[in-house]
Amino acid sequence: MRVGLVFLYLLVLPCAWSTVTCPDVDQTTYKSGEAVDITLRLYKNGTYTDYATFHPVVDKHATLIVNQTYDKGYSSMQVVIQTLNSTIYSAIKQYAKSDGSSVVGYWNAYITMEMGQLLNITFENTCELCTKDLCIDGSCGVTRAEAAKLSAPPPMKIFLTWTGRDNQGTVLTSISERLTSYHKYSLQGLFHTALAYVRKVLT
Repeated sequence: MRVGLVFLYLLVLPCAWSTVTCPDVDQTTYKSGEAVDITLRLYKNGTYTDYATFHPVVDKHATLIVNQTYDKGYSSMQVVIQTLNSTIYSAIKQYAKSDGSSVVGYWNAYITMEMGQLLNITFENTCELCTKDLCIDGSCGVTRAEAAKLSAPPPMKIFLTWTGRDNQGTVLTSISERLTSYHKYSLQGLFHTALAYVRKVLT
């Protein structure tokens, strides 16, 4: 009986005991209004070459912008969130067509949380807002000819919102501000609204 008790005691010893190996459990949680550290990784031909850091606030619509990317030869990018014991990666998203004829004008992305814990980063497919030849990996692109008409080349740009609940149980609502919320309009209204919006955000 005493042997069984000792064995049970060993099982419930804290992970801090030096001879016990326990899996990492990420207990980092956030509430609305707190900043989260985000890294945007930039790739050239599949090789990670540069990065930019941002500090968006939970449940606040944010625009992540990396300037002077248009002519730098970047081919793709990835969003990374590093917490105490874990790292969350988004999918690697194509930025430029292989022939260099166009680049993504912007991305729509949202972060999902559950009771304040970060779960994943999702990019929405917005290609219904543009023609098929301008669709780049699920996002609308802009051609070099169109970009030449702008006052400056379009930067790399991500519109970021939030969904889920924070660590206080508060429902996050900023996802309602994403571009695809324009689906409530008719198709014709959607097209003209989105077209005007895209022209605005590219400048």
